[in-house]
Amino acid sequence: MKSISERLIKGSGIYALGKILPKVMGFILIPLYTRFLTTSDYGIVAVVSVIIDIMIIILSMGLPASVTRYYFDYAKESKEFRDYLGSIFIVLLLMSFIIILSLTFLGKPIFTNLFSKVPFSPYIKLALWTSFFTTMGIIPLNLYRAKERSLLYISLTLSHFLITTGFIIYFVVVLREGALGKIKGVFYASLIFFIIYLILTIQKANITLSKSKLLSAFSFGLPLVPHALSALILSSADRILLERLSTLSQVGLYNIGYQIGQAFTLIMSSIEYAWVPIYYSIAKNELEHKAKKIFSRMATLYIALGAILAAGVILFSKELIHFMTTERFYDSHLVVPLIAAGYFIYLIYLMSVRALYLKKRTYIVAPITILAAISNIGLNILWIPDYGMMGAAYATLISFLIQSILIHIFAQKTYYIPYEYINLIIIMALLGGIYFINNYFDLYSIWISLVVKFCIFITFIGALFLFNILSLNDLRKVKEAFFKRKY
Repeated sequence: MKSISERLIKGSGIYALGKILPKVMGFILIPLYTRFLTTSDYGIVAVVSVIIDIMIIILSMGLPASVTRYYFDYAKESKEFRDYLGSIFIVLLLMSFIIILSLTFLGKPIFTNLFSKVPFSPYIKLALWTSFFTTMGIIPLNLYRAKERSLLYISLTLSHFLITTGFIIYFVVVLREGALGKIKGVFYASLIFFIIYLILTIQKANITLSKSKLLSAFSFGLPLVPHALSALILSSADRILLERLSTLSQVGLYNIGYQIGQAFTLIMSSIEYAWVPIYYSIAKNELEHKAKKIFSRMATLYIALGAILAAGVILFSKELIHFMTTERFYDSHLVVPLIAAGYFIYLIYLMSVRALYLKKRTYIVAPITILAAISNIGLNILWIPDYGMMGAAYATLISFLIQSILIHIFAQKTYYIPYEYINLIIIMALLGGIYFINNYFDLYSIWISLVVKFCIFITFIGALFLFNILSLNDLRKVKEAFFKRKY
């Protein structure tokens, strides 16, 4: 029988692949989209995507997350759990349908006031029904996670992604329907998988209603909604407010820059997915002082890798955008360094917050996320009218800084880890140097620029080894931690 850590590491790697590969492919498809969509089209797509994400959180009410939690409280495949699953399913289906139906017929004034530049019909109507269809798929996917059916999970998520991509290419490239084609592609794919997920859920659930089971599900799930909404607002308020306070073209340019700027987090998220089970295994099986020493060193390596990737994005973003997009999107490179810097700072949040989860101090996380989201909204309102998309990028950077600093302070008070602060400061100083050089570095020849920037990038990596922040021995230990360590 496989050890717990082997199961966790294998499963987390597969889940990471399922979550990250669609984002990677979406990034790869940027050259296709930017040749068939205008900057305003991209702005509409960005706003609609945010609407879908917000509606999914509201519609789900945290109930799908309770499936994973209570699967282990009941006798797994027992009648009690099937009743529990059925109760959640019926309530979620009926309430979501009523909400979306009401918004379809009565929601035009609300959405017109919120999003003045995106027509309610057909764009926002399609977004509403896409969110409904997508929400119903979360229950079976969470169930498969609880059952450790990771291959089935990834098969469904990747199939969904591939069919969505096929529809989008057909509507955007073949029929030339622009932003509407992109949104229709997502809509039709979500409709198909809504039917599939509906069948899968009915097979696993008893069609019944249990008041006690619903109360336990809501008591667990509803408190998660404010945190989830705040986290989404923190990462999405910029595009919503750009639509209100600027132009759709600015939203489109910003969205491309945002995608490029956060591209390196695809790799960092994969590492985070794989690291979480190992983190808990170390905390449980090692002496506390030894565990903290491991956490400290791994944090340095994590931040150093993030700095290397962020430096690459900052240095090469202008050239990358020139190669990947068309001339109308070239100005999007202006926001990339700020977005990359913001998401590098966000790594400090990820490095720190795990301690709060370890000590079950999760109640600390939500208020800080809400505060950061409020700060983000306020800064966007303050800066966008004068600075446009650059104001939105600065707001993102500052908001992530507020969130990361506060989480780090509370995490250290809860579970002190002797981080290698000198090394972390050196890493940040070196990355700051890269940011400064990039701002004042401009060669007319793109090829000469690439060569010079590559030399700067290699020098940056060399400096990490020169200051003994990285070593070949560390790389060997990381490999052992992820692929050989057993508990």
